[in-house]
Amino acid sequence: MFEPAPFDILFVFVFATLLVSGQLCWPRSLSPACIIGGFLFLQANLISIVFAQDAVSAIRFASITFYLLLLWFMMTSLLWRDGKAWAELIFNAYLAAAFFSAIIAILAAFHALPNWEMFMRDEHLVRVQSTFKDPNVFGPFLVPAVLICIRSIFFLKTRIFMHSGLLIVFLIGILITFSRGAWITLATTIFFFVFLSFLWKKNLTSLLVYILVGMLALLIALPTMYWVLDILNLDDLFSSRLSLQRYDDQRFSRQYFLLEGFLNKPWGIGAGASTLFERSPGAGQAAHSLYVSALVEYGLLGFVGISMLFAATVWRGIRSILSGKEDGLIHSLALAIILGILVNSIAIDTLHWRHFFIFLAFPWGHFPAVGRFARPRESRTYR
Repeated sequence: MFEPAPFDILFVFVFATLLVSGQLCWPRSLSPACIIGGFLFLQANLISIVFAQDAVSAIRFASITFYLLLLWFMMTSLLWRDGKAWAELIFNAYLAAAFFSAIIAILAAFHALPNWEMFMRDEHLVRVQSTFKDPNVFGPFLVPAVLICIRSIFFLKTRIFMHSGLLIVFLIGILITFSRGAWITLATTIFFFVFLSFLWKKNLTSLLVYILVGMLALLIALPTMYWVLDILNLDDLFSSRLSLQRYDDQRFSRQYFLLEGFLNKPWGIGAGASTLFERSPGAGQAAHSLYVSALVEYGLLGFVGISMLFAATVWRGIRSILSGKEDGLIHSLALAIILGILVNSIAIDTLHWRHFFIFLAFPWGHFPAVGRFARPRESRTYR
């Protein structure tokens, strides 16, 4: 809700401390495709600034992108040095942050907080955004927390009652955002997690058990969802959100015209400049697609660069899962979250989502895979 967020301020101190103390290392798991993709994307950011209509806004937007790449590098480095310890710490911290945000959202939805209106999105005060700026960001933020709880309940079988309670809180939080993107992300992420877990264990019986557990959870979730919507008197809103909205056509038209603009400026119109592109319907609005905005704002070079970065990360995760090692469960969870966000990125620009870059680090930093991806005994540190 506020910028810089407390997380951003904390990052500055943590990154500086790790850098000065020599705790950051270059993760040698990074493939050439990942390094080249990241380099091309950074170069495209700099080049697009030259052609930007508003250089100041472009520099600010590109600076945020650079900061998030630094966050990704820091997380990758930490997971590379001590994967198990840092992974569990990240999961626990994420659950705490998600719980705090979800409780605020639920209390605001029931008008049980002072100034509860500030945690709502629209003029009708029915869509909850909690401490975020948009329900379409807040809802997907809770999805990884759902998967972390599922991992603890059904796979690790640790603190089952606590994680079950947290799971209910997170699902209610996702529901009351009335974000179609969040709902789709939840469904696709759980699907990917079950499928990738099957690839890891290679056990058909386990897959059938997961499907039965999912069906049972759905039978429990549907009455709970109906009860929450009935109490809040939001049944009609839920039904309407399941259909196309009036502004959807304008979004698609805007994306079409932005892509036409790319043909005129294949080097990019400038970082974050989609909202300044006046020659289209809905001028002043975002592109509502990571892929469209990457192509239009950063040009062909930026689009190729970020595509290489994502593709290399997904391939690394798949290789780690197929290796059949014990850490395959964490890789399945992280890759499912990444794939869920990439699906959601079709309809929303996720480039500046902090949690996206945190989980992008897991395939590279947590554990080595097989063969030529194996981690050497020593790693280089910066002092």
